[in-house]
Parts: sequence; C-alpha cells; structure tokens
Amino acid sequence: MTRLPEDLYHTFTVAHSVVELFHDLHAKLRFPVTPREKSRIITEKSLDYVPDPRGLGFEFYQSMLRNKNAVAQIDPTTNTSYTYDDLLLRSSRVCFNLLHMGITKDDTICQCSVNHLDSSIPVISGFLLGLPVANLDPSLPLDDAIHILNKIRPRIMFVCNEGLKLMVDAIDEVDIDCAVVVFGSSYVEDFIEFDTLVEETDDEPAFKPLPIGDLHQTAVILFSRGSSGPPKGVCLSYYTLLVQTVHAAECWHLGEGFKVAMGFGSFHTLTALTLLICSTMTGITRVVCEKFEPATTWKLVDKYDVSFIICTTQEVCELYTNETPEAVTGKSLKMLVTTGTSLRRVSLLELRKRFPFCFITNIYQNPEVGGALSMYNYNKPVDIRDQYQKPTSCGKLFPGITIKIVDPITEMTLSANTAGELRYKADFKINDHFKEESSNSDAKGWCKSGQIAMYDERRCIFVLGPYEDVFQYKCWHIVPSIVEAVLRSHVAVKDAVVIGKPHRNVLMGEKPMGIVSLNKGMKGRVTEQDLEEYANSILSNKQQLRAGVMIVSEIPYTLDGKPRRQEVKSLLFG
Repeated sequence: MTRLPEDLYHTFTVAHSVVELFHDLHAKLRFPVTPREKSRIITEKSLDYVPDPRGLGFEFYQSMLRNKNAVAQIDPTTNTSYTYDDLLLRSSRVCFNLLHMGITKDDTICQCSVNHLDSSIPVISGFLLGLPVANLDPSLPLDDAIHILNKIRPRIMFVCNEGLKLMVDAIDEVDIDCAVVVFGSSYVEDFIEFDTLVEETDDEPAFKPLPIGDLHQTAVILFSRGSSGPPKGVCLSYYTLLVQTVHAAECWHLGEGFKVAMGFGSFHTLTALTLLICSTMTGITRVVCEKFEPATTWKLVDKYDVSFIICTTQEVCELYTNETPEAVTGKSLKMLVTTGTSLRRVSLLELRKRFPFCFITNIYQNPEVGGALSMYNYNKPVDIRDQYQKPTSCGKLFPGITIKIVDPITEMTLSANTAGELRYKADFKINDHFKEESSNSDAKGWCKSGQIAMYDERRCIFVLGPYEDVFQYKCWHIVPSIVEAVLRSHVAVKDAVVIGKPHRNVLMGEKPMGIVSLNKGMKGRVTEQDLEEYANSILSNKQQLRAGVMIVSEIPYTLDGKPRRQEVKSLLFG
C-alpha cells in the first residue's frame, strides 16, 4: 500500500478528524440530551490501566514465568496437577507444532471439549501465537455445529472423545480440510493424538510469544444462541479481555487474598474464559472440574482449601437444596460468585446461613462487553455493606460503563427504582458478530442489553430478566421475573417459571401462569390453589396469575442457568 506524502497525510488526518467532529455534533443536535435525561444517566469512570500493547499472550507468558513453581491447575478426578512451568512448556510445544503444520495469522484455533487439564492449552496457545480461538460446546445440536464450522472453516480442531462424533459429522457435512487433534486415544488413523504435540524433542528452541498487530484484534470468538435463529459468534478483543479480567481479579481479591479458585463451565462460556485469564494473570491455582455435582463440590472445597467459586445461579441453588456431606466444613470458602439469572433472595439468605463467613454475590455478565457489566468489589467495605442490604442486586457499574434505563415503548429515560430496558455505552465492547452484520444499538447509539433492569439511589443494579420474556395481557406488560420472585418466596417452592397462556381472544394477549417445582417433602402439603392465592395476595392487580399455577416435578434449564420458557410453553399449549 502506497503511503501518502507527509504533508498530504497530515491534511487528510485533520480533515478526517473534522468530519468525525461534524458527525458527533450532528448526532448531538439531532438527539439533544435534556438536563432531566442527563440526571438519569449513570456512569463509572474508566480504569487507570493501560494494557501492554504486546497483548494477552505476552501477559500470560510473563505471568507463567514469574509463577513457574506455583500449581496452576488440579484435576480432582485423578488428583494430578500442572505447575505454571508445565503449562507454559506444553503450550509452547503445541505452538511450535501448529506453526510447523502451517497454521498462520489468518487461521482460527477451534476447540470442542469438556474441562480437563489439557483443555486450557489450545486457548493459551492461541493467545501466545496471537490467533483467535473459538470454543464449542460438545453438547451442541449437529445443525448448530455445522452452522458454526461453516462460518469459521477451521484448519485445526482440538476435540475430546465426548465431542468427537459431533465434530466428525459436522466436518464431513461442511467438507473442510481440517486437522483433528484428539485429547486421549483416537480411533481414526488420520487424527492426531494430543500427546504427540507435547512430546519432548532433542532440539527444543526457546519460545517467546508472537507479537500482535493491534490490541483491538479478535482474541476469542464465543458462540451463543439467542431466542431464535442459529448461534452468533461474539468477537472479543485482547483489549476487552485484559480490561475486564484485570478489574475482575481485583474485585474478586484473587492473587493477593484468594489462592485457589474453582469453576464448572467449559471454555465455550464467558465465565470459564474469565476465570482462566484471571487465575493465570494472578498466579493462583484453578481446580478443573469436568462437570458440576453438588456433593462432590463441597468435598473439593475442603480437600483443596478452595477460597473462591464462580458458578451459575442454577448450580448454586443445587448447592443449598442438596444435603451438605458430613464432615464437610467449607471454612476455606471466602467468596461465591453467581452468574446467569439474578440470584433470588431466599437462595442467598439460605446460603448465608450455611456459610456465614463467605461473601456471596451475583454479577451481571454480558458477552457484548466481554464480561461483567456490573459487580461488587470485595475490597470496598461500602460494596460489602450494599450487597448484604440488597441481596438481589447484581452489583455496581463496571469501570468505563455508562447506562440508562429506558421505557422500550415510549423510549423515555426512566428514573431510579423504575424498571425498564437497560441500555449501555462502554469504553470496550465486542469487535462485531463473526461474519455477520448486526446491530443492537438504538438511534442514539446506546446498546440494547435486552434485559429488564433498574438501579437505586446507591447505584446498585438489579437485573429482573430478559425483555424478550415480557408478554402482554390486555394493556399491561407482564415481567415474568417479578412474578417468579414472589412464587419462589413461598416456603414450599423450589423453583418457578412464569409463562403466558394464550387468551381465547387474541386481542387480549396472554394470561400469566406460574409453573413451579416443590422442595423435598412438600408434595401433598400444598396445592396449586394455595400457591395461586399466596402469589396473588402479594402481586399488583396487573401481575395477577390469571391462568393459575401448575406444579411439575422439574423445570428445564439451559446450560447457563436460564429457564427454557418456550419449551415449557410448547409442551403445555403446543
């Protein structure tokens, strides 16, 4: 590319800046912010943190060298572990082999695996080489896997035995030339066994991470499915991941205070990715669990002196509804963070009784900003106070975030303690959706979160549920999470989901109906009528359960802890 002469280049740069200034002024004149609206917009100043321009791979490399003798990962199933030196050595060997195979900056490392000691290595290798990494869920439907591979068209795929058939079928359907690396033994001759990539060689050169061109280039692609349509790939930059994890590690007191962390999601989730980066950057130990089991979890807390856990709200509910094994104290656990849907009040209060010295809090994560939009800071006494006084809050704004609450019908900006759609602006956000043109911004440039939320006078954020779950009865908008919270407050109710039952007159919309599961020992002691009367005695006239309550044995949930409302609705009403 021919470079412009210096004087012409300067003129072009100035002209470009003037054009940008004009567009900004035009937007302000077209959509002026009134003093009233301005007073209802809340913001949190940006971090005083400048990421290293060499990128996340360099940060990982330096941290693994600095903490080379510390235990990086523990597999509780086999009780084996890797130090950070082991992790760096295995990752660097994989890097050399990928380069030898002809993998370039234009390629994407793809992985489909459950959690195990080596599942982090393809992710770390991607960071060290400056290549984007896409992690897939082994339980994906075949159609979704085909859709994703069609978009990525990877030349290298790391896969566990649980996801091998899915990936083989998807690769055959898409018809791509992709090398398959299998964790463990491979039953296909052409596939590469992962162990061969980490074997020691006689002439191993010293490894250093490759430089990246720009902190804003894509580091990770996360695929998630919305309410309709195929999965979309969210592209997260090195800058976003670094800013997010540096602040998260501080809020969670990792490194300086908490030394052993545990999580349960695999790397297709934002939570698992965040925990990997936070733990590696701070040099703490991560207990690698293949799946979540309540009884096993409590035993692991005692066995490995786990001080920090991050899990979904569905998992944490199972922790306190299942009996804690005898001789388990859980004294080492100092912080429990939940993600996904908001943690209900009764769940949090029960957990506090069981673990009175553990700080239990919910955060609001949004893939569009690469992590948390709000969380409490363990190091701030005022945040600890606010969390204890407001147990259903998801914390306070993340640095660099500005939000407002909007009435999605009138587009009016709402005041404190008024529920509406949460919209935000951020210093950092996704690069884009992978190979898709999509925008979730309104006319004024505010990103739509799709969540019904509110904030109070102390700037504590409360996320009530997805806007897409809201339905209409007559002229009233029914917010399911509000009604669900009332149903769950009944002593007999284990869980609840509220759906709309279609009215015979379509112009009337849908009548609210509660679907509940009961706590152990409550079957036969409470009726559907009892629960309906209980809820309606608390709810406003607009939110009444006019279609009644139905008791079921179990409510289906997604992997990230969200109720499958449409599945329940389809089963009941077709």
